[in-house]
Amino acid sequence: MPQVPPAAVAAMSPAAPGADEAMAWDRDFDLLLELKNEPTKAQSEMITQRAGLEQERRNLLEQLGDLRSRLATVEGTYTTEAILSEMLRQGVADMPAAQENLRSWIKRDETRVKEIEARLRRLSAQGGD
Repeated sequence: MPQVPPAAVAAMSPAAPGADEAMAWDRDFDLLLELKNEPTKAQSEMITQRAGLEQERRNLLEQLGDLRSRLATVEGTYTTEAILSEMLRQGVADMPAAQENLRSWIKRDETRVKEIEARLRRLSAQGGD
């Protein structure tokens, strides 16, 4: 009768429950969810994160439209009423300060929109969406 090496016997014997077994259960659970067409926890989190980023981007784009419109009104008008209205809205004492505020807010929001779009691209690449 052939002798079985001790290493082979150890490999065939059931291992003590540990981290590997827990990871196997997680993987099996994820596979069951996939069979049922239900998103995994990671997929659910990614969906939630994507929805939040898309909502923030929509809000920022709307805000950018408003800021650009206000800046165009202040720069393109010669009526003191429009300029004074914007200065009061911002709480500043002069037109150059109001214009500078609008420009800096536009730049800030454009930068954030670019960050969000880059993050959404990374999420799409991760999720295969």
